[in-house]
Amino acid sequence: MAMKSYEEEHKKDGPFMFKHCWEVLRKEPKWDAYLECLEDLEPDKRMFCEEEDVGKYFSLDDDADERPIGGKQAKEQRKKKKKGQPCIIDLEDELNSFLEAQKIANEGRKEMLEIQRRVSSENLEARKLAHLAAKEHKKLVMLEIYQALLMKETTSMPEDVRSEHVLAVKCLREELFNKK
Repeated sequence: MAMKSYEEEHKKDGPFMFKHCWEVLRKEPKWDAYLECLEDLEPDKRMFCEEEDVGKYFSLDDDADERPIGGKQAKEQRKKKKKGQPCIIDLEDELNSFLEAQKIANEGRKEMLEIQRRVSSENLEARKLAHLAAKEHKKLVMLEIYQALLMKETTSMPEDVRSEHVLAVKCLREELFNKK
């Protein structure tokens, strides 16, 4: 029926070009509301021209359907509320206190590293001194043994013990006096 009425009213425009759109939209509630408004109008006022104000026949701003606000508007309203509220924490002061705390912590770390270096070098020095003392003690003990071996009476010793004694004295002499 709608197709026939279109063809009768628009003979000079040719056949209806948007049949695929009409198939989709003809069962939509908005379209039904639009058609109801058109039925109330007189047939000669149903024709719309581009120059005429479409709003005087059909209003798109129906206040009957109150729609909820969109996501963007809700977000903007939340932002406005946040801007309107007094700021509890002053970010600049907090940032400055954080930077000050970080500076103090860095100074503490530097001090700790310096103390560790000093202790490490003192420990190294102490280990070197202990090593030198141990070497000197070893040399002193070897010297005492060397002196004791030299003072020993070898005439009453059997031949094999005497040869061992001579070898021990020779080794100790080389160890004590030939090393540089």
